[in-house]
Amino acid sequence: MVALRVLLLEDDESDALLVLRALKNGGYEPTHRRVYTREALLQALREVEWEIVISDYSMPSFDAPSALAIIREHAPELPFIIVSGTVGEAVTVQAIKAGAHDYLMKDRLARLGVSVERELREAEERKRIKAAQSTAREALREKERAEAASSAKSSFLAHMSHELRTPLNAIIGFSELLEQGIAGELNDKQGEYVNYVLSSGRYLLGLITDILDLSKVEAGRLELSIEDTDLEPIAQHVESSLTPLASKKHVALELELDSELPTLHADPMRLQQILYNLLSNAIKFTPENGRVSLRARPAGRMIELAVIDNGVGIRKEDLPKLFREFEQLGAAEARRGGTGLGLALTKRLIELHHGSIEVESALGQGSTFTVRLPMGAAETRSSA
Repeated sequence: MVALRVLLLEDDESDALLVLRALKNGGYEPTHRRVYTREALLQALREVEWEIVISDYSMPSFDAPSALAIIREHAPELPFIIVSGTVGEAVTVQAIKAGAHDYLMKDRLARLGVSVERELREAEERKRIKAAQSTAREALREKERAEAASSAKSSFLAHMSHELRTPLNAIIGFSELLEQGIAGELNDKQGEYVNYVLSSGRYLLGLITDILDLSKVEAGRLELSIEDTDLEPIAQHVESSLTPLASKKHVALELELDSELPTLHADPMRLQQILYNLLSNAIKFTPENGRVSLRARPAGRMIELAVIDNGVGIRKEDLPKLFREFEQLGAAEARRGGTGLGLALTKRLIELHHGSIEVESALGQGSTFTVRLPMGAAETRSSA
């Protein structure tokens, strides 16, 4: 027997017993309350969470349509079955239109159990659908809130980027003039201080650029200028830019490109940014007299770029954090500064190109960052 909480709207006690007997014959063990006035109905709805309502159509001071209107206001999903001995077909249709779920004649109560089973099942389905719709609406509202927040963040960062870059460019520009001696010769201590100002200004400018780029990627507002791109001149330019950093640490920086390397389907400026971030990161974490190399080769319809170093390496447990913003990995003594934005931005730029990046590393033995980017339409790079 299945337990069932039944609110029974019936003024005739003998008819109520017939309904309860029909429920038991249908496999239910009803816990019920019998009411037949508006006030009693309201009190019952307040005190108990009912599973089903079974109502006589007409009672001396109350009727099923009136009860149905009250129940729809207080418990819209509660199944409502009307039983009657005299009401005709027209009234039955009207009751169903008003929201009753089923209508039975009192001389056919044998099918009450089947009707209750169906209505309980359908009520559960209605609850499930309503909950799913509510979840979907909440997810949509959350998405809209997130998009609004992202848009506001992007707008704020774009504005602040402009506001910060203007004085920073002035600081960098005047520091360069001082470093070059245009405003007068500097002594060694002054030159050292100017160099600190210049390097810090350049670092801060790069950080602002990375934050703004990352924000644009997250907001879906960073646009790429994709074209068939020759890797060699871009790689050579990056190598030239990083040679002072590598030389300062006595790190060998090597390019190993296939002689017949196809073009890449990429944004040249962003490809340069990807290579710069990966190679500068490798140099930063490679000890003196170490080696950093960039290798490139075709791999199916992709071009595989590998940045290889024999630096400090990455612990296995740190690998999942590698591309998170503002994460620094490894022991404190192995850290080399930075915000952790470079690799996070690099990964997103690669994914915007429909490419991928993987890392293999062993602590104390170095790391290999492997990037795969789509091949361009041209079969091989030009050999101008």
